[in-house]
Amino acid sequence: MPERSPLLIATRDNNIETARALIPAAHHGHPDAVRELLKTAIDVDHVNRLGWTALLETIILSDGGPVHQEILAQLIAAGADVNLADAEGASPLTHARRRGYTEMVEMLEAAGALEALGTHSATGTLATTGVPNSRAAARGVWWQLYPAHSLVA
Repeated sequence: MPERSPLLIATRDNNIETARALIPAAHHGHPDAVRELLKTAIDVDHVNRLGWTALLETIILSDGGPVHQEILAQLIAAGADVNLADAEGASPLTHARRRGYTEMVEMLEAAGALEALGTHSATGTLATTGVPNSRAAARGVWWQLYPAHSLVA
């Protein structure tokens, strides 16, 4: 196994790096590494400093071809949030559609992905077709938009 293998990175420091290893394994097109990482107690929706998850990077930093389609299918099967938007509020479905990745669009839609509609005018948070899909919503902004569905802090 090469020295910079995602699996070696993931096993360093008692799996502290596992969630971060999933992101490069996904965007660099290593389906076997992704499969192994998903067997661990991993946060499949870990968000990096760019505001991207492994699922987002599988779309944004790929050619949309068969290898990345396989990785996308693995992430979806592992329960990745198909509506978790990037820091600018663009959903995975939005990114796939913008890039013309028809197969990925179909996979995301079949998994329940929604198109992001932009930012909410009053709060600056992401407005969607019905579900929160940003980390800001998960951190507490969601309850401001929909008080009847408040989250426990």
